[in-house]
Amino acid sequence: MVEILKQGPKGNVVLFASEVESQMALEEAIENGFGDCVELNPPKRNTRRQRDHAGPRGLKRPLGLKIACPPLTSGDVSTAFQDPWAQAKNTVADISTDAVRATNLVDDDVADLDALHKAYFAFSKAGTETAPTWGAELQPWAERLRGGMISSAEKAAIAKDFAGSYGLVPDEEEALQLWSRDYAIQQRPLKSGAAKIPDYASYCVRKTRLSQETIDMLLNSRGGKRGEPGVYDVGDLVINTQSIDFANMASGHPRFVMATTPGLINYHGDSSVIMSSPYSFVIRSRKGKYITPVTVGKEQMVEGQPEIIFLDGEQGRFKLLGWASGQNGKPAVFYFDNVN
Repeated sequence: MVEILKQGPKGNVVLFASEVESQMALEEAIENGFGDCVELNPPKRNTRRQRDHAGPRGLKRPLGLKIACPPLTSGDVSTAFQDPWAQAKNTVADISTDAVRATNLVDDDVADLDALHKAYFAFSKAGTETAPTWGAELQPWAERLRGGMISSAEKAAIAKDFAGSYGLVPDEEEALQLWSRDYAIQQRPLKSGAAKIPDYASYCVRKTRLSQETIDMLLNSRGGKRGEPGVYDVGDLVINTQSIDFANMASGHPRFVMATTPGLINYHGDSSVIMSSPYSFVIRSRKGKYITPVTVGKEQMVEGQPEIIFLDGEQGRFKLLGWASGQNGKPAVFYFDNVN
């Protein structure tokens, strides 16, 4: 049996807002191997783990424990369960001055790592922002959106114009909107719709939780599902814990969509939750898809919530360039190049 409580901002224990939030927190803790949780009143002897109680991906589930876990802060967590304290935290933590290089980098990779780390280090230390470079096709849409500070009628007009400009059919529009609003996954129309949108080629950031298994894979440059060392698919790096995959509802949590935020920017509102999660992916995007112009017509986008997505097997792969440590000396920021 596992009794799970919510860890407050000063290490104190607070109650969950509802049974639903408590259950979701437990599921996320299991997904992450309880790596972010602390044991309350631990016994003097080691807690035994039984072989027949394994969580997802073979992670052992502790028995007879009382634990406190951080609030839900994943970028894929529904707005209903986002924690006010998490939103109020400083958006960027200090990182180490130097980045650690991954293995088997060529000269261009080293230059890319240095550029990404320099930009993110400046963001971490001094709040120096790096605005997204939208490119000729996407820039007009970003300008029209103005960070979401426009009327509902303007949002609807932008969504209609964007869909018309790139030939999105109603099923594709709906799939993109369902993902953005509810984290629901309809793979076929998501794939076909995203394929019609121009590529975003600039920096983007994802704040996320990672299991120890995933961290070990990255630090040792082990291969993902394709076995190529140091190069990963979306499915190797992401678990969509709050999503339903309508085509594969019996297969557990999907590993299909990587949601990111363009540029290195201090965002406000709901996006500050993304900026408070334990780990960062800083990505040089080449194939990401800017979906906000078509999704904004069906959601109340607050200031600063543009979204770049990568779909598993569709928008390239991710070559690990290196990582930087956080204040505790452990890896906190992972740098990737989005490769074909």
